[in-house]
Amino acid sequence: MDYQTSYANESNCDFNSVTLLGYLDMQTNFLKSHIENELAMACNVQVFETGLNNSLETEGRLVLIDCKHVPIDEIGQFIHGLSQDYPEQRVALINLKATDNYEKLVQWPQVKGIFYETVDQENLLCGMKTLMDGGDWLPRNVMQRLIDEFRSAPRMRAQSINLTRRERQILKLLLEGATNLDIAKALELSEYTIKSHLYNVFKKIDVKNRIQAYNWAQMNLAE
Repeated sequence: MDYQTSYANESNCDFNSVTLLGYLDMQTNFLKSHIENELAMACNVQVFETGLNNSLETEGRLVLIDCKHVPIDEIGQFIHGLSQDYPEQRVALINLKATDNYEKLVQWPQVKGIFYETVDQENLLCGMKTLMDGGDWLPRNVMQRLIDEFRSAPRMRAQSINLTRRERQILKLLLEGATNLDIAKALELSEYTIKSHLYNVFKKIDVKNRIQAYNWAQMNLAE
């Protein structure tokens, strides 16, 4: 069983219900009943669709995404779109495989909770309560990786680095959780051009991967 760890969050959350995105099957119905009975929260189930953002009711709701039948890339596209429409929205992922690509998860600042498919009932309920109270709930290995990446990120300030306007645009989109393809579409450039820009950016800010670039941008470019 993966050990889960939580930490306090200063955001003032006032959740009154949960929106569960998944598929209409027995497991989803069981989870819905479990949330309503154990947490005394209304739970609205919607079928997961990548273009669902505009019709999604999020005010006062925690969005819970069932990852069991949805490719991780589709979830990333959905969360990126959600961040554009609802930048403060808090999201939790359930039934996530421990082998899923961590570098993609860390790019999604809206994701405040992660529950692997092996999570037991006690940790699931404890984590849900923590999220409802405005805290974060992440597996120990994910939390440790975040801490390690943050500590190893270079502390150079943006003012001392000669980033072009385009490079700053790309880093800010990366901060929003955009993939290379998302950035290419947003800036009307080819994906190859975006990769070339990122290669140059990584050299300028002295980072080795996308995670470190994200951390650097968060410290230096986030408003």
